[in-house]
Amino acid sequence: MKLWGSILLILLVFTSCAPHKPPIVINKLPDARSPSPTPRSSNEHIVSKGETLYSIAWGVGQDFHTLAKWNEIHDPYTIYPGQVIKLTPPETKRKSDTSTLSSKSPQKSETNTAISITSNSENDSQVVKSSDRSEPASMDVGSVSASNPVKRWRWPSKGKVVERYRPAVGVNGIRISAAVGSPINAAAEGEVVYVGEGLRGYGKLVLIKHNTTFLSAYAHNESILVSEGQEIEGGQLIAKMGSSGTTKTMLHFEIRKDGKPVDPLDYLN
Repeated sequence: MKLWGSILLILLVFTSCAPHKPPIVINKLPDARSPSPTPRSSNEHIVSKGETLYSIAWGVGQDFHTLAKWNEIHDPYTIYPGQVIKLTPPETKRKSDTSTLSSKSPQKSETNTAISITSNSENDSQVVKSSDRSEPASMDVGSVSASNPVKRWRWPSKGKVVERYRPAVGVNGIRISAAVGSPINAAAEGEVVYVGEGLRGYGKLVLIKHNTTFLSAYAHNESILVSEGQEIEGGQLIAKMGSSGTTKTMLHFEIRKDGKPVDPLDYLN
């Protein structure tokens, strides 16, 4: 017993004399699967994987050309995950600032200054009007629309229209009911600019750009048979009807003109 007591005492003394090591702290790396960071304000959108400028513009009810202009994004409108997209126009220098600076000029030139401001104001209005005329041309809006009009709008699916266009209650298109797996066809020729499930309330969605003015949407699909960037013909099979993102089997179909919903029944024939 004395021997064991001595050994225990020696161990205690040795342990108390050993240098104390601080605990090891492991910094946890951020999860690559974690959601995108929260936007700094409601006027911004942070791009998530799979989104396109067209889907973002559609989700906020804006024309894709407008978002492209505000963010200085050029055709073919490529964006990247993590990129911040402005949803409101950038701030511009107010004319009142110019007026304030002019008011600080010497008194003897006040009359000339007033004339100069009036003249600049007139020139500014002319520049704006000139810009309004030239801007569509620079973005090929007028030329593309004229050279690539929608030849014909076709019904996207055979079935019963169970919901009409009622934007006042949030129905920005029409809803067509048919059997699961029924064919869904492109309403007109164009380019597929979005395929995915990133827009809340649309389920598996296809967006088609027909020209610089018109886009169409095909929502709640069971399966999608086309891919982004694909050129398609009017009437081409693009998906099969389902109930993704909803509780009923149906196609939710929309047409938007310059980013704003219009009644599809005014176009389909």
